[in-house]
Amino acid sequence: MALVVNELVTNALAHGFAGQDTGKSEIIFKQENGYFTVKVLDSGQGLPEDFSLSGEASPGLKLATRIVQKLLRGTLNYHSNEWTMFEFKFPVKA
Repeated sequence: MALVVNELVTNALAHGFAGQDTGKSEIIFKQENGYFTVKVLDSGQGLPEDFSLSGEASPGLKLATRIVQKLLRGTLNYHSNEWTMFEFKFPVKA
């Protein structure tokens, strides 16, 4: 889990805030109904319109996706509106 959070935070700092002097980021952990949910949000410039986890995503983000899916038996989703958010959810007993 720590590797995935590290990759998401690193990407937010490196890409989300590129060329900006200020910005905000948040990390939210929640345990509910037998699942952990982790959200990494940033107020940066957002994702490109053609962004896809299976397409041009960085090798680190592809690895994070595989860790969530294969090792944690979870899901990784994202959206980019006012804030960019990556959220992964996995069973507590993973």
